[in-house]
Amino acid sequence: MTSTRLLTLTGVGGVGKTRLAIRVAAGAQRAFPDGVWLVELASLQDPRLLAQTVADTLGLRGHPVQQRQMDTLIDYLLDKHLLLILDNCEHLLDACADLASALLRTDPEVRILATSRESLRVPGERLFVVPPLSLPKLDEVAQCTPDALSSEAVTMFAERAAAAEPTFTFNAENSQSVVRLCRRLDGIPLALELAAVRVRALSIGQLVARLDDCIGLLDCGKRAVRPPHRTLRALIDWSFDLCTPDERTLWARLSVFSGGFDLEAAEAVCGSTGLADHDILSLLSDLVDKSIITVDRSHSWLRYRMLEPLRQYGREKLAASGEEAALRRRHRDHYQQIAERMYDNWFGPGQEDWYSYVAAEHANLRAAIDYCLTVPGQAEAGLRIVSALRVFWISSGFFAEGCRALDQFLALDASPTPTRARALRDRCWLALLQGDIETGRRMLPEQRALAEALQDGLSSAWTTLLTGLTVGIGGDLARAEAFLDKAVAEQRETGDPMGECCALFYTAIVAVLRGDVDRAAALCDEAYAVSAERDEHWYASCALWTGSIVAWRRSDIANARKLVLESLHLRRHFVDCKYSVIQCLEVLTWIHVSEGHFALAARLFGALSVLWRRCDAVFFKHLEIYHDECEQRTAAALGEKRFADLMARGETLSLDAALAEAIGEKPAGHEEDSKAAADGPLTHREREVARLVVQGLTNKEIAATLVIAQRTAEGHVENILNKLGFTSRAQIAAWASQELPQLLP
Repeated sequence: MTSTRLLTLTGVGGVGKTRLAIRVAAGAQRAFPDGVWLVELASLQDPRLLAQTVADTLGLRGHPVQQRQMDTLIDYLLDKHLLLILDNCEHLLDACADLASALLRTDPEVRILATSRESLRVPGERLFVVPPLSLPKLDEVAQCTPDALSSEAVTMFAERAAAAEPTFTFNAENSQSVVRLCRRLDGIPLALELAAVRVRALSIGQLVARLDDCIGLLDCGKRAVRPPHRTLRALIDWSFDLCTPDERTLWARLSVFSGGFDLEAAEAVCGSTGLADHDILSLLSDLVDKSIITVDRSHSWLRYRMLEPLRQYGREKLAASGEEAALRRRHRDHYQQIAERMYDNWFGPGQEDWYSYVAAEHANLRAAIDYCLTVPGQAEAGLRIVSALRVFWISSGFFAEGCRALDQFLALDASPTPTRARALRDRCWLALLQGDIETGRRMLPEQRALAEALQDGLSSAWTTLLTGLTVGIGGDLARAEAFLDKAVAEQRETGDPMGECCALFYTAIVAVLRGDVDRAAALCDEAYAVSAERDEHWYASCALWTGSIVAWRRSDIANARKLVLESLHLRRHFVDCKYSVIQCLEVLTWIHVSEGHFALAARLFGALSVLWRRCDAVFFKHLEIYHDECEQRTAAALGEKRFADLMARGETLSLDAALAEAIGEKPAGHEEDSKAAADGPLTHREREVARLVVQGLTNKEIAATLVIAQRTAEGHVENILNKLGFTSRAQIAAWASQELPQLLP
C-alpha cells in the first residue's frame, strides 16, 4: 500500500480477498483524510454503470451521459486524498481497468485497492496474491505438534465447527483428522466454513473420508485446473450433493437474485414447478443451517444473501436445469410488481418503508431492467418498470440511471401506448430536475400529441404541468403561471393527488418569483394540506421548503427557518437524496445572509459551490437569482479577499459539516465570543448536544432530534469529552447539572 497507488488482491474464490480488503481499509483510515470507500461490484452486471456506481458510493449523482459521469467523478476526486476499494472486479475487468487508469492518471492523491480473480493489467498495478490460511506441515500432522494445532486453518475450522455444533471440541483424539481435513481443503476460508457445518451430522473421520472421495473423483481429468480451484469446487459440489433434491432446486433458483432477497421474493420467484410456496421457508432455513445462505439483519426486515462463489455455482446449475429463462421471467415479473406497487402506494402512509424497501432491492430491479433490455419483446414491460420507479429515481437522486433506462426503452419501442405517454412524461421531468431544458422541450410535442390521441386526461394534465415548468425555467414566468394554474385544475379533475400537489408548489415557486408572495404562501399551504391529508412526506417536504422561500421573501425569517427545518426533518428519511438536503442548506444560507451572519454564509456558499456540482441536479433553475443576490451581498459586506478566503474554507466542508454549521453554530464575532465565554468552554451546538446527553439520548437519537448525521453527533460528543477532560457520558451529565443547570430537561 505504501509503494503503489493501485494494489490488486487476487486469489481463488473464497480465499478471503474481500475480508482482507475491508481489514486493510479499517487499519488505513487515518492515512486518508477524505475517507475509505467500499464499492461493491458483485451484483453489478452492466459495465456502463460502473462510474455511476462509484459516484453513488461517494455520495455523488452523475450525468445521464456516461462520459460526463466519468468527468464528474474525476473532477470531484482532483483534490481528494482517499482510498477507493473496488470489490469483485473479475466480471467487469475492462471497465474497472479503464476507470482505474483514468483516476490514477488525473487524480494524484487517490489510491485504489481492488479485489479480483484476475489482474486489471493497468500500468503501475501491483498484485498481492492472497494466500490461503496457514497449514501445518506433514511431519507436524503425524506428531500433532503445538504448531499444527495453532495453525490458522486449524484454528478457524475448530472455531467454526464449535459454533455449528456446540458439543464439538478439538482434542487429541480428533486433532489428526482435523489437520488432515484442513490440508485437504488447502486452507481456503470459505471451504473450511462449509465443511465445519457438516460436523452436525458427521464425525471428523467421516467428513475426511467423504471429502477425500469427492476431491479424488473431481481431480480425474481436470489436471489443468489449479488445485485451490479444484478443492473449492469439490467442496461446493459435495455440499450440493449433500442437500436434498428440493434444497438443490432452491439453491439453483435463488441464484437468479442479485444483491440478496427476502422471503416474499423467494416464494414468488422460486415457488414454481416442483416447489410449493409454503415449502420455501423451511427449505430456506435448511440452506441457512448449511451455510449456503446467510441472513442479513441490517434492515428492519430479514433479507438473505448468497456468497458470490455459491451464487455463481447455483447459476451454473440453474442454466443446466433448463429453468433459467423461466426463472428470470418470474424474477422480472416479481420486481415489476414491486415497482408498480411502490408507485401506487407512494403518495400516502408507509412511504419511507417503501423507499427503504426499493433501495434495498435496487440490484434486483437493475437485473429486471437488464432482462427487459436483452430479451426481445420485453420493451413495454421495461418501460413500465422504469416509469414506475420515477419516484425512486427522484427521491434517491438516481437521475442519471433513470434517464439512461428511459432513453433505451423509448428507443426500443415507439408504440403509441399509455405506457409510452407516461415514460415521456417521466423523462421530461427528470431532464428538468437536472436543468436540461432542451431535452424537456424535445419531449413535449410527442407527449402532447400522444395524450390527445389516447384521450388520456392524466397524461394531458401532466403535459400541461411540465410545459409550465419548461416555460418557467426558460424565464417566461407569466406564461408559466398560466400553464401551471391550468395544470392544478386538470390534476384535480383527474383525481391525482400527487399531480395536484406538484402543480400547487411549482405554481407557488412561480408566484414568489413574480413577487406575489401572498398567493405563493396560500398555494404552499394547499400543497401541504393535500400531502398531510394522506400522511405523505416527500411532497410535503417540498411544500414546506417552498414555503420557507416564501417566508424568507416576506422577511419573516423566524418562520422561514422553522419551515426549512421541518422540511429537512422529513427529508432525512430519504437518506440517499443529497440534492434535497442541499436545497435546504441553500435556503438556510440565504437566511444567514438576511440575519447578517456573513462569515458563516461565505463558508456555506463555498460548500454549496462544491455540493451542487457533485449532485448535478437543480430544483428550479430560476431560483438561482436568489443565490446570486445573496452571494453578492455577502461579498460586498466582507470584501472580496475575505469572502474568497472564507469560500475556500467552505469548499472543504462535507454536506454534514456544512449543515451542522448552518443549523447550529453561531457566526464568529466579538459579541458571540463574549457570550461563549459566559457559557463556558462549549459552543452553542455542543451545549445543545450536552442537553440531550443529560436527557439520556443515544448518539443516534441526538442526530435524529437535531437533524444531523449520526457521525456528526458522535463528533460533538467526542469534542465535549475532550474539552472537559472526561471519559464518559455520565461525567458530562454530572458536570452539566452543576455548571449548566439550564441544560436539565
